[in-house]
Amino acid sequence: MTEINKNNQIIVTKKGLEELKTELNDLINVKREEIKERLKTARADGDLSENADYTSAREEQAKNEARIQELEIIIASAVIIEEQHATKQNKNAIRVGSWVTIAHMKNNQVSKDSKEKFKIVGSIESNPFEGLISNECPLAVSILNATTGDEIEIKGIKNPYKVKILKVEN
Repeated sequence: MTEINKNNQIIVTKKGLEELKTELNDLINVKREEIKERLKTARADGDLSENADYTSAREEQAKNEARIQELEIIIASAVIIEEQHATKQNKNAIRVGSWVTIAHMKNNQVSKDSKEKFKIVGSIESNPFEGLISNECPLAVSILNATTGDEIEIKGIKNPYKVKILKVEN
């Protein structure tokens, strides 16, 4: 099940919420109907106790219904982060929803070929392989509210390290 913060809120980007709503719509209006057809066809084959197609369709139906329930809870608890964290005080500060380019530091110098670009998103949307990191990971926690040019020590990990903020896109 998805983690919900102390206020029963799930932090997501506007795009992430739209993707969740699209997935929910697909599960209800497409996948559910496909499963119903599979069940109908399997029932027509006779004895359900030894019908592998029927058993498989029932298992898929259970998984689909569980995901529908989970998505309904997530969507009902969702808080869009761009609106929640945008501040008038410093529009250039890193926040959830920001694209950030950093460079790793060694001996107080920017390391060559150490640039990294990622977007900070809610934990439900994180996917490091796509450059989407959770707002709860140590890197994101450490750089939130920093701005271009800041040098930040990344804490909350076994071997802390420093990064320099090269670019922030909000």
